[in-house]
Amino acid sequence: ADGADPLALPARSFAGDLLARRQRTLERRGDALARGTAEERHAVRIAAKKMRYAAEFFAPLFPKKRAKAYLKALGRLQDALGQLNDATTAARLATELAGGEDPIAAGAVQGWVAAQAAALEPGITTTWSKFTAARPFWTRD
Repeated sequence: ADGADPLALPARSFAGDLLARRQRTLERRGDALARGTAEERHAVRIAAKKMRYAAEFFAPLFPKKRAKAYLKALGRLQDALGQLNDATTAARLATELAGGEDPIAAGAVQGWVAAQAAALEPGITTTWSKFTAARPFWTRD
């Protein structure tokens, strides 16, 4: 379907191609979850968000049961990535708010936030594994 006019394609074919591309992008970016930077992990979160928007939009074109299972796994992934992003953002904000005036307080908040983020790590790995095991609903296999 590459190079073809998207309006000339059947809706399911167009949706399947787009969803497959988004899935590949998310999987590529997902490699950063294990040891990536905050920016790389944020890119995973954005890719998951784009995948979810597309998957929810096109889900009615496919069998409901398969779409529901995939969307559930994707939603859990997006929620976990959001929690990790919140922890990272909180650490950055704590540093900015302290402004160097109270380094002890800023350090305490940063330490607490870092501990919260570290506690999320195993869950992210498990959630990612469950997501990657979820069968894409737009495939025929």
